[in-house]
Amino acid sequence: METHAARVKNSSILKAVYLYSILFFALMLFTLFLFQQTGKAPFQITRDGFSHFSTLKYIGEYIRTSAKSFSENGACINFYDFRIGLGDDIFVKLWVGLLNPVVFIPAAFFSPVHIEGLYWVISVIHMYLAGIAFIFFCLYHKRDCFASACGAVTYVFSGFAAYYFLRQYFFITSMILLPVMLLATDKIVNDKKPYLFIFFVTISIVINFYFTFVITIMALLYGLARFLEIYPQERTRLFFPVFLKGVGSYMLGILLSSPFLMPVAYKFLESGRRNSEMIYSDGLFLYSADKIISGFAHLFTPGGKFGEAFIGDASAIGEASMFPLCLFALACIFKKKRMPHKWLKVFLLLSICGLISPLVGYLFNVGAYVTDRWMFILSFTFSYILVSQFSRLSAWDKKDEKFCITAMLVYELFLVSAHILGGAKFNVATFFSIVVMLFSILLMSGMKNRTSLFSRKAALMAIIVLSAAANIYFLYIPRYSNFLKTFGPQGQTYNTIMKSPARLLDQMYVPDSTNFFRSDNDVVLGSAFASQLFFKQNGVSGYTSLINRLFASSQIELENIGLSQPWSFRGFNERAIQETLASVKYYAVNDKRKLAVPFGFEKTNSEIINENTYSIFKNKYFLPIGYTYEKYITRNIYQNFSALEKQETLLQSVVLEKTIGVDFRQEENLKFTNIKLPSRIVETDGVKWDGSTLKVEKKGAMTKIYFDSVHNAETYIHITGLDIEHTKHPLLALYVPVVYRDTRNALFLVPNYYSGYTGRKNYLVKLCSGTENSNEPCSIIWREPGTFKLDDIQVYAQPMDNYPAQINKLREDVLENIYVGNDRVSGTISLQKNKILCLSIPYSKGWHAKVDGKKAELLKANSLFMALPLEAGDHKIELEYHVPGLRLGLCFFILGVLILLGMMFYDKTKGKPHREEKMPAFN
Repeated sequence: METHAARVKNSSILKAVYLYSILFFALMLFTLFLFQQTGKAPFQITRDGFSHFSTLKYIGEYIRTSAKSFSENGACINFYDFRIGLGDDIFVKLWVGLLNPVVFIPAAFFSPVHIEGLYWVISVIHMYLAGIAFIFFCLYHKRDCFASACGAVTYVFSGFAAYYFLRQYFFITSMILLPVMLLATDKIVNDKKPYLFIFFVTISIVINFYFTFVITIMALLYGLARFLEIYPQERTRLFFPVFLKGVGSYMLGILLSSPFLMPVAYKFLESGRRNSEMIYSDGLFLYSADKIISGFAHLFTPGGKFGEAFIGDASAIGEASMFPLCLFALACIFKKKRMPHKWLKVFLLLSICGLISPLVGYLFNVGAYVTDRWMFILSFTFSYILVSQFSRLSAWDKKDEKFCITAMLVYELFLVSAHILGGAKFNVATFFSIVVMLFSILLMSGMKNRTSLFSRKAALMAIIVLSAAANIYFLYIPRYSNFLKTFGPQGQTYNTIMKSPARLLDQMYVPDSTNFFRSDNDVVLGSAFASQLFFKQNGVSGYTSLINRLFASSQIELENIGLSQPWSFRGFNERAIQETLASVKYYAVNDKRKLAVPFGFEKTNSEIINENTYSIFKNKYFLPIGYTYEKYITRNIYQNFSALEKQETLLQSVVLEKTIGVDFRQEENLKFTNIKLPSRIVETDGVKWDGSTLKVEKKGAMTKIYFDSVHNAETYIHITGLDIEHTKHPLLALYVPVVYRDTRNALFLVPNYYSGYTGRKNYLVKLCSGTENSNEPCSIIWREPGTFKLDDIQVYAQPMDNYPAQINKLREDVLENIYVGNDRVSGTISLQKNKILCLSIPYSKGWHAKVDGKKAELLKANSLFMALPLEAGDHKIELEYHVPGLRLGLCFFILGVLILLGMMFYDKTKGKPHREEKMPAFN
């Protein structure tokens, strides 16, 4: 029978959940109302927004296709897709989606037209579950159900959550996992059965291993502090047994999650994220004084500087936006001689350190770069402090009143000082925060001894709801926000993507298993990354956290502007050589930018889409997925060439990492034809350049370069030594348009303290294919004032006279009878002499090759692709993809299951009784 204690506990849970649910959905309806009134969709018109849209479409499609395939013929799902970048492991797209049940379950039931609604559903569910997890943690610590519900609202509508639940919905996953992981850790410390802890470790890793690292650090600190609280007398004797039990349970969780963890961890090590480093400009230990002052000034301000994000640049405290009541709760805690819970003191100390020092960001990101993603810990800490002091605030004696008034006056004095010093300016949100603090003091002072405790609690709840609504309001109202401007119009994301020329390609040329090719198209940044997964084309763009780092390294070598960040690849900047070597067959373009069409592409069809004429061009020098070289050079020779020379090298010889024996010849007679064109640089009003330092004094200032283009050549502008030294305002990223006639490219510049910094300073921008002479200038538009390092600007021509003959040489012997299926590629080739077969598939250790049924080693070729040295004769080539780490992960999983079953059997037959949980009561 259910005990009285159990009934009371269940009743408290239900009351807290009911109250929280009412408040949560009321506030979420307010959020939806604001978006409805402003006509905005939840998707940002940025790479992130379009990528989320296409990824959700892809996940739903993948689930439906896999389920259908399995039900019809029992076929296994595929793990490799040529639509991801130039081809990549499907895990790079699914690790934040398919493995997350909140995404997995609904995604399969939404059509592409309704993905906007799906995004709302997923985002809202994440936020709601974060509050539910917080309530369970509070009630576990015997907190008041009313206070727990109010704390949950504070937690999920803090600045971090309100900012990220639409921008990056999967960041909210960490807010769900943190409270339950801490609760499960408490079970371990109390010597209870470890199954809850094992379960949540497994789930946490499976859903998002990145945040598991952060949560693990916090669980370790929490467990240590709780151990010192619970065992004041037996610490020496019990420490190692409890510690080893926790470590063993954690390791078992890792084993059980290994089928997902191992492949994703491997992709992380193979990705550009691994080498992405950030050198913070203010130093490792302290942010600059103005950023610290500004951050603390907006710590209790709704909307956090109106939604400004300090991602990668500062501590992101502009997004903290804790409720004003949290200041009073913090004051009450410090008034006590003994702070409730030692772990809370540790969490608070870590949060404060994170607000003033980049070191916390470094630690939580394994030393990679500073980030604001740890900020959910600050939200959790302040929210729980509010819950712990809720009864104090509602009781409100004379001493509390004086102490809170003092705290408010000190904070206001800080704001005034910050305003005078220039670190932070007063604005309407700052004023609102002060008014709420003053109103709270007046209200609670007026209600003490005159109203019931319930009325005073209800008043506090109303202030919390008002603060939450203000956080939402200042973030998502255009009058005050610079954040909402990044969101697209309601109901238009799908239509925007459908306007992409990739749709036209889908209507005419769709690759199949026996007719492999890639397509490129001329689209703006955001939709370029959407179309890669939204349509059926094998594209040349990639945008994902775990993109293969070879994309970055290979394109930095060639100084291609298509690479902007280690996880962002926009194709080949219409360079004919690279397009052809990547097996690009079709190019779709808006006729207004037809000058951007790569050399050798001929028009085949046109169509009008929304009053714009789009045309499809076919590459008459198309190379299939496998083509051959007679000679090779080693990488150490290749690295000595200029970017244009490297590009020409790829037409004459394959680049390998090492020598491969006497049966294959090395190229010793490379010929380079690129020529430097006479040019004249004109600085317009607002730009000054002394040959090394460029000073831009106003927005939109231009540098013009005059030159004469060359017939039958691709023309490039070469910008060297370009680097952001410092700017008038801290910039995270700067797009610098490069305009020539009807073409518009853009350089993506970031300072060395930005997480996407790649170290590159040289940019080779293709201007035109040079099919006609012109003396029109090229314009570089400096969109923001600032000071830059700039060594030189030159113009080069890449004559294409030898290009047809060189391509014909490569396709003398090509892979035939090609089949490209699920994780498999095969074909045949007949050679009259020894040659090196280059496969336009990005190199990965997941690919395994057989030549004539015998295993063969795949070599890294041309810094990006794969190659097989072949002797003269007829050969059958077979490639098969095995997800790196998956088999090992399955072995670990089986081991974990056996250990878990053994533990359960032992507990059932011989296990000792566990201690009752020790839960000190705190005010």
